[in-house]
Amino acid sequence: MVASTKTDRELGTVNIPHEGPEEYNNIWQKVRSMWSYVYDNYYEKYDWFHIGGDDLYLIVENLRLYLESEEIQLASNGGQYLPNGSEETQTPLFLGRRFAEGGSMERIFISG
Repeated sequence: MVASTKTDRELGTVNIPHEGPEEYNNIWQKVRSMWSYVYDNYYEKYDWFHIGGDDLYLIVENLRLYLESEEIQLASNGGQYLPNGSEETQTPLFLGRRFAEGGSMERIFISG
């Protein structure tokens, strides 16, 4: 899925409206809207999600190994090794950073 200002099935883009103007300085609102869309439409279908822009380079094999690491497996399972018969105890885990826009804790921007 590619977030956009226009939906185009051929390209796989989805129009995801956001608050504020369409500009780089409003990126936190765009990202917030993207995560909301992902939660509403894909949360139950996938194990993990990744967000990135045109300035991101991702080595998929490194990401796969990191997500399969003991550190992440324990963190995402509340400190329990799985499978242990209670897989429904798995909780969402955010891997990224929280930023305070302009230093204001009233405007938190979550980034990867």
